[in-house]
Order: sequence, then C-alpha cells, then structure tokens
Amino acid sequence: MISEKSTSSKKTIVVNATATVTSGALTILQQFLESVNEFNLNFIVFCCVKLEIKAVTNIEFIILNKKNYLERVFWDYYGFRRSIKKLKIEPFLIMSFQNTGVVFDKKIPQLIYYHNIIPLISRYWNPIKKNERILWFYAKIYPFFVSYLIMRNTYFIVQAEWIKKKLSKKFDVALKKIFVIPPSVALHIVDDQLVTVSEIYRLFYPATGFIYKNHNLLFEMLKILKLVNNDLFKRTNLVLTLTEDEIKTLGLMEDYSCMKNNITLTGNLSKDRIWQEYTQSKVVLFPSTIETVGLPLIEAASQNKYIFCAKEEYALETLAGYKNVEFIDSYDSQAWADAFNNLIKYEKAIIPSNIWNKHSANTWIEVLGTINKITH
Repeated sequence: MISEKSTSSKKTIVVNATATVTSGALTILQQFLESVNEFNLNFIVFCCVKLEIKAVTNIEFIILNKKNYLERVFWDYYGFRRSIKKLKIEPFLIMSFQNTGVVFDKKIPQLIYYHNIIPLISRYWNPIKKNERILWFYAKIYPFFVSYLIMRNTYFIVQAEWIKKKLSKKFDVALKKIFVIPPSVALHIVDDQLVTVSEIYRLFYPATGFIYKNHNLLFEMLKILKLVNNDLFKRTNLVLTLTEDEIKTLGLMEDYSCMKNNITLTGNLSKDRIWQEYTQSKVVLFPSTIETVGLPLIEAASQNKYIFCAKEEYALETLAGYKNVEFIDSYDSQAWADAFNNLIKYEKAIIPSNIWNKHSANTWIEVLGTINKITH
C-alpha cells in the first residue's frame, strides 16, 4: 500500500530497479537513493532487495520477488504499468537503473541509467562456450529489448563521454538526450598499521572472473618475465581477486599451477582489504578490455600508485592527466613484461599527480539538474 507521503504535494518519481540485485549496479542504486534527500520529490522504488538507506524520508520501497529474465521482460512490458495503475501512482518521471525503459504512458518521460556496455562493443562472443554465453546474449539479443523501449520521451545517463557516443550511434539516440554524469567515488584512508613492508614486488589486479577482464595476458606476462629476468620474476607476486574455481573456468589452471609461488588468489575482498592492497602494491594492473570507467583506476590514482592499464577508450578518458600510468596494448603480453622490467630497472619515480578532484564530488546532485532539464 502506498502511504500518504507518496500522495503529498511533492511530485513523484518511480524508480524501476527490479533487476538491480548485485555488485556495481546495486552500489549505483544505493548511492543515488542516499542522495535524494536533496530533492524536493518523492520516490517510489520497485526492487527485489531491501536497501538500508539512512536518514532519507522521501523514499518508499515496493519489494518484489526476484525475477528471472523472462519474468523481468514481462514486468517491463506489462507488470510495471499494471502495478502503477493498481496502486494509483501518478509519476511525473520514471527512472530505470537496469538499462531499459518500460511500457507506459508515452507522455511521461523516462530517464535510464545505462551501464551495460557489452552491446556497445564490437566483439565476437561464442554462445557455445559457457563463460561467453551471457556475453553473446548481451551483444546479440539484449539490444532489441533496449531499442524497443526507447520512446520519444526517453533520456539516458551514462558514466563517460565515450559511452555517450557509442550509445547514440548504437540506438540512434540524439546526443542531447544523453547526459554524462561520472560515478561518485569516496576517498578511503588506509590504516598505516595494516600495511606491511616487503622486498617482494606486489602487482595487484582487482577484477572479477569475466573473460574480458583479460587475466590470461597477465599469466603470459609472468611467463615472459621468467624467461627474460628470472631474478625479478622470483621477487614478483601477482595478486588477483579470483578463486581457484574462477581460474579453472578461465582455462588458466595449468599456468597457475606452474607459477603458484608467484600468484596469490584472494577471492572477493572487502573494500578495506582492497585499499590495503593498493597501498602495498608496487603497480596496479588493469588489462581489462571492457569497462565503463574502470573504478579501480580512479581508486589507485587517488593513492598516486603506478598503473599499467589497457590502452582502451575507458582508460584513456578516466586517467586523462594522470602522470603515473602506462597505457599498453591489451593483447601484447611482451609489452606488459617490458613495462614492468623497465620500471624496476630504471627505478622510475612517482610523479605527484592528483586527478582526484574530478572524481570525488557527489555527482548524484547533478541528476537533479538533469531531471529539471527533461521535465520542464
């Protein structure tokens, strides 16, 4: 039942987030909702998980059962509209945090927070391979659902300029209807007592086990390093936030077994542990070929760490102006090995280089300005 506050004189925004249940997408939703006290608006949120939002009084949650993909399609096309009518909600804007719009009155504008970039990247995925099947689906099938639910009154928020351009081209959306709002990143202070001193060179790569994260390149890099500079190889420890099961899925178990003494698998880490790893690492590695902005790049740069990352559009935009970075071909393991070898050989110094200011602001406040633009 919708409470009286939802029928007050404040205008109501309905948030559709029924597919937002894990990892980055859930963090984005939580950050947004924690900022809405700044808005003189009411929010009704359809979602499948209960979020603890502190000191916010203008949100009402409607918790639904977790939906599989077919149920989600039914919800977007029929269930959402039916629920709004049944609950007698009169939204002046619909916001989606799951990349697609919904079937609803075309006079009501929709604002979509778009963060799935797989459909925007030209790359072949093999539907026969288990670890590529979902990526094939997002590349080949998912765009039809996105495109079908783009109306004349649909607008988008994306995290970077390069995504704006690709989204506009892929779905034929006018650039003026796409707003770039970078993610808001909180600075983290590491307790010095938790940091240990070691003669081992730690190379840290915080990433999940998706194939496009490009872990195989780092294994090839280590094998090359062992051949060209075995002494440095012996003093190198590659720290990955993976499990052995993920290593098996990626087809890297044989290489891992051969270099086990030089590779540490931590599994999923808490934020405190991740920041501790940044501090203790000689270099933060980021060979991922597909990202929105590459959040670890911002975090590592905030600590003024030396970074080796893939020479991809997301990295070039995110780390523009940062001095302690080398952009390296995403598939050239020799170049990655050479970069590390030269960093140690020539004792390259860290250059004071703070790009933190452009990423540290609470950018969710910009959403209010975006809402005003599209509803007036």
